[in-house]
Amino acid sequence: MSPTVRVGDVGTLDSPARTRGGTSNRNVALATTGCAEEQAPRIDTDARRRTPGSPVPTSVLVSMPPCWPGSGRPIRYLIACLTGGGGAVKNCGALASLAFGRRLRVDSGGFAAPARANGAQMTVDLATFKDVMSRFPSGVAVVTTRDSKGKPWGFTASSFLSVSLDPPLLLVPLARTAECYQAFNSAEWFAISVLSAEDEVTAARFAKRGADKFAGLDVETDEHGSPLLPSAVATLTCQRFNAHDCGDHAVFVGRVTKAGLGPGDSPMVYSSSRFGRFAGAPRTVLPPRVASLDPIRHCVRCGSGVVTDVPQGDTVARHICRRCGNIHYVNPTVVVGCVAEAADGRILMCRRRISPRRGFWTFPSGFLECDESGGEGARREVLEETRAQVHIEGLLCVIDVPQMSEVHLVYRGTLRSLTLGPTDESSEVTLMTEAEIPWDDLAFTSIGESLRRYFEDRRQKQRVVHTFDLRSAPQGENSDELAPSVCAASR
Repeated sequence: MSPTVRVGDVGTLDSPARTRGGTSNRNVALATTGCAEEQAPRIDTDARRRTPGSPVPTSVLVSMPPCWPGSGRPIRYLIACLTGGGGAVKNCGALASLAFGRRLRVDSGGFAAPARANGAQMTVDLATFKDVMSRFPSGVAVVTTRDSKGKPWGFTASSFLSVSLDPPLLLVPLARTAECYQAFNSAEWFAISVLSAEDEVTAARFAKRGADKFAGLDVETDEHGSPLLPSAVATLTCQRFNAHDCGDHAVFVGRVTKAGLGPGDSPMVYSSSRFGRFAGAPRTVLPPRVASLDPIRHCVRCGSGVVTDVPQGDTVARHICRRCGNIHYVNPTVVVGCVAEAADGRILMCRRRISPRRGFWTFPSGFLECDESGGEGARREVLEETRAQVHIEGLLCVIDVPQMSEVHLVYRGTLRSLTLGPTDESSEVTLMTEAEIPWDDLAFTSIGESLRRYFEDRRQKQRVVHTFDLRSAPQGENSDELAPSVCAASR
C-alpha cells in the first residue's frame, strides 16, 4: 500500500491558483509530471465527484506512488483549478514539490497557507533550542557549486551527514534566506570540502554574508566545475538526488559520485559556537613574527574570541575573529621626534617624567597621531613635552626598529622662542651644547645615534637624511617594562 501524504507547502508556489466564475462549479484536481500515467497520485477525496454548489474540501490528500525518478529529482505536481463539466483548465497554479506531513487548505479565494500538523504549537524557546544544539559537536565543511553563468557559490556547513551507503547519499541543509540558496536550489552538482583544524579563516570567510568569498582564494575544481579547497582533509563530489523543504531550511540530498582524502589528517570540530580540534591534534607552527604582536583577545568588530593564523593569500600570522572572520591587521607604529636648535647652537633636551626610562634624557618625541603629517607630529611633541614652539626644517633620520614594530622619523628644527618649561611628560627642560649632552644618561639608543649624526652633519656643514636599523640595539640598563634602548615613545 502506498503511503498517504499531503500536498506541499503553499509557500513554494509562485502565485495562488484561482478560477473565474466563483466557486459553484469549481473542482480540484492534480496533474503530475515525472511519473508514468498509471503511477499518477490518487486523489483520496471526492473532489472529482463534487456536485456544483457543494463545499470546497479543506484539504486534498493523495496517495504517494513509489515512482521517484532515477535521476533523484523530486516528483513535482501542477496544482490546477478546473471549472465546468468539461474540465478545461482556465487558470493554473505553479509547480510545487510534495512536502511530507503538510496540509494545504483550499478556500474560495484559492490556496491558503499550510496548517500546523495536528494543531501542534511551538513550546521550545528558540534561543534555548539553539544553545542546546550547539553543545553537539560536529565537523565543518564548505559546500560549493557553480551557477548557470559560471559564478561560484559556497557556504560553511556544520550540519552535514551520510544517510545511505547503497547508494552513497549525504544531506546538507541550507537556509532558504541564504544568498546562495537559488544557486544551490537549481544546481545539478555540488561539492563538499571537509575543513582541517587549520582552516578557521576559511570557515569564517564562507559563513559571512555579502562578501566575495572566492576573491583571492586558491581553489581547484572538480569535473563538474564545483570549487574544491586544496587544504581540505577530504572532498566529495555530489549529484543532486532530491531536495526537501524543512521549516526555514531546504535539505539537499546528494548522490556521492567521487570522494577523496586531502593532505591533512586533523579535521576541524565545531561546538558551542567555537571552532576547535581533537585533543592531541598537531598544530601548524606559526611564523616567529607573531610573537612580537600584542595579544588581542577579542574581535574589535563583534567581541568574539580570536585565533592566530595565516589568512588565505597572506604570509604573516594575524589575529582573526572566530565568528565574523575580521582580520586584525597590526601594523608598525610611527614615532616622531625633533632635534631642535636654538639661535646660539644649543639643543633642546628634556628629562623624562614618565616610563619607560623615567629620569633619563631625550629630545622631544612620541607617537604620530592620526590625521597629521610627520612634521606636524614632531612639532606637537615639542610643544607637549617642553612648551616650546619649533619650526620643522626637514628629516634628519629614518630609523627602523623591527623588534618593537616601530619606524622612527627624527626631524631637524629651529626654536622660534625660548619659552620653555616642565610638563606632565618632562620633569626638566633645558638647552645643551654638544659637550653638555649626558651621553651615558640618554633614555634610548636612537636618541644618541640621532644626536651624533646631527652634530657630525653640522661640523661637515651638510644636511643629509640618515637611515639605519636598530635591530640589534642592546637593552637599556634602567628600562621599565620591556623597552629596548631605542626611542620608544610613551604617553
